[in-house]
Amino acid sequence: MSDQQLPSAPLPFTSTLPPNSDPIPPPVPVPAPTLALYIPAFPSKRKRTGFRRKVPSAGSPADPVAPSPAPHPPVPPSASDDIIVINREPTAEAVTALTAGFPADSLTDEEIEAEVVSDVGGIEQVNYILIRNHLLTRWRETFNSWLAKEPFASLIPPHCDHLLTSAYNFLVSHGHVNFGVAPAIKERLPKEPTRPNTVIVVGAGLAGLAAARHLLASGFKVVVLEGRKRCGGRVYTKKMEGGGRSAAADLGGSVLTGTFGNPLGIVAKQLGLPMHKIRDKCPLYRPDGSPVDPEVDKKVEGTYNKLLDNASYLRASMDGYLSWGGARDITAI
Repeated sequence: MSDQQLPSAPLPFTSTLPPNSDPIPPPVPVPAPTLALYIPAFPSKRKRTGFRRKVPSAGSPADPVAPSPAPHPPVPPSASDDIIVINREPTAEAVTALTAGFPADSLTDEEIEAEVVSDVGGIEQVNYILIRNHLLTRWRETFNSWLAKEPFASLIPPHCDHLLTSAYNFLVSHGHVNFGVAPAIKERLPKEPTRPNTVIVVGAGLAGLAAARHLLASGFKVVVLEGRKRCGGRVYTKKMEGGGRSAAADLGGSVLTGTFGNPLGIVAKQLGLPMHKIRDKCPLYRPDGSPVDPEVDKKVEGTYNKLLDNASYLRASMDGYLSWGGARDITAI
């Protein structure tokens, strides 16, 4: 039996179009919606910081926690195609979100993991970002008060109520709003634990204390362990007296390396502490009050920054944990 197929007769061509009618053009693809926002560049800073900072992601001092976002209800097709308008300054609010550590026109990995929207990359995401940026802007303006969700309900169309709930719960539960030391914030902490578990936090530095506060707000019982006789970690002010005079010197953290996206800027405002901008020129002085030779200062800073670069290179070159036998001489890099 041969494997060759028998020729078949061609099928007759039929058309449902009337004579002399133009063919129907193919549908034009619709690009994914995006936010066309102008985001200005922020000036770079001098390297004399003691460390290299990255743009903060989603970690910051946190307080009372909201529940996880509820499942998203279905959105009517007609409403899901509309981009909402909350105010006339979406670009300014996008810049505020950027300074708070969020991308101005997209979702963070934490937001995607939390499933804040049901359709990543669609109109729903655009509307969520507009709502999220608006909440962040309002929090920056009212940092001494508890940011509630209800006042925003009248600004959001009904078909986006679930996005308001999703954005608010994410920002509160991840500590991006309603954090700090303002009385209106502290009074929201639960008086008694609401969960049976106890969490131990090792270290009463700034990170440990912020973690303990966030856990308390989540309803846990918290125990903080600290090896020193004081709290604060590296943040420590030493008071000195002698010869009828008194002075104070910060032995640890004394500079906020940028207030954009830095939650400590808001904490400082809540405490009423004045902040002073550091000049681009930051001269050093000797114990007797005389200025350090600018050339010596320049060489020391160059050596210091080279050491930071070498340390970063060493850290990036290590695969896993560094053992004592595998330690490398940093001066040979």
